[in-house]
Amino acid sequence: AEFGDKILKHLVDSELIAKTSDPKTGFLPAKDPANIKLSDIAKAVAAAGFAQSTTEQPDSLQQITQAQRNALAQHNLKQILGDFQTPQTFDKTAERDSEA
Repeated sequence: AEFGDKILKHLVDSELIAKTSDPKTGFLPAKDPANIKLSDIAKAVAAAGFAQSTTEQPDSLQQITQAQRNALAQHNLKQILGDFQTPQTFDKTAERDSEA
């Protein structure tokens, strides 16, 4: 659980997801999924300490890493979730945040 908790904490700290407690504990996108790029998620996970520093990588691996970041920046969470993510889910998160 420690591994997952660390990643979730970084995603919350990066304001990509919000922790919920009603009706039970879980996580929801903290903003419109169309505004969450996959590169933002990858950056938050890397900040959790699970990615090798790019300064320690050979040039060829740095180029691959940069190409991966560029590709992820072209897609957002809404595109990946498709119909699974409903507008009501985001609206509830926004309502909860505005009440806090």
